[in-house]
Amino acid sequence: MSKRYITLKYEPKIKPVCDGEIRQTIRLNGRFRAGDYVVLHGWEGKPNNSKWSWRSRWYKLNRVIRCEVHPSGILVEVSKGCFEVLVWESPEADELARLEGIIPATGVELGRVLNQYYDIPETGMKGHILRW
Repeated sequence: MSKRYITLKYEPKIKPVCDGEIRQTIRLNGRFRAGDYVVLHGWEGKPNNSKWSWRSRWYKLNRVIRCEVHPSGILVEVSKGCFEVLVWESPEADELARLEGIIPATGVELGRVLNQYYDIPETGMKGHILRW
């Protein structure tokens, strides 16, 4: 079990996370496992050089799903080593966006937000869907 601090920059998601309405975040890079504890937080100014502007309580991860994000969609592990491809324009990606707290809750908007924060290359980026 590890304790981790996760920065959350997507403004529409902050209050629902703190209120317990949203219980998921997609993180690219990093190592997470079910049973880890996380605190989500924001920065007052420049990351790592300012105080935290807010923080959530500790959440215990009950599910960690491997994924790989590409400009055209996301691969989500549905069983050990078996991935499902979700293009951003699919109803499944829309549901993932809803759980993620994206506004509007569409896969296309989820893809746009992830690319805005991570600048995803054509080869994709490995990550995790964290749920608590």
